[in-house]
Amino acid sequence: MAATAQGPQGQPPFKGWVGLHTNYPGTQLEFAVSALSSDKHISLVTLGIGSNDVLLLLSQCGTDPNPTACVNTQLPGVLQTYAANLTRILTEIRAAPYQGQLMLVGYYAPSADLIPIAQALNATMLAVGAQFHTTYADGFTAFQTAAARYGGDVCKAGLLIHLSPTTCDIHPSPAGRDLLAATVLAAASGVKIH
Repeated sequence: MAATAQGPQGQPPFKGWVGLHTNYPGTQLEFAVSALSSDKHISLVTLGIGSNDVLLLLSQCGTDPNPTACVNTQLPGVLQTYAANLTRILTEIRAAPYQGQLMLVGYYAPSADLIPIAQALNATMLAVGAQFHTTYADGFTAFQTAAARYGGDVCKAGLLIHLSPTTCDIHPSPAGRDLLAATVLAAASGVKIH
């Protein structure tokens, strides 16, 4: 049996670990392209990728004597690879041919120190997405705005899953999930959330 790569937080691959609503052979991209090619009633596709690439970088640099310098040195390469991967995915989706609304969901920063990285990831997402007539759901601004009265702390604002009364996981809580969903729905209808 071939070894499978672990996720950025040491978890096994999502497909086998958590399971899927729809089981399919092959890759997620192959399944998505097949579904979009055969079902002409799909009017909205949302896509958010890239954060795991950044989490892997943060994990790798975490053992470096100067983690900040390590991240700053290696982040441009990660963003370049991310841009290439996103370009490939969007090219294949548009070639399906899928002409419906294709929405990129921007990343929030789970902590203040990750704000510049989230902004860099989102800027790359926007630059690539512009070539494919995508819509952008600004998850970053939605989270920052909702956390403003908590000093910008998205954990204190209740937008992330709490691990303890004062610490959070990086994943959205039900409130964070609902905020992202509202941001997607607003972007889909052309409304800006402030």
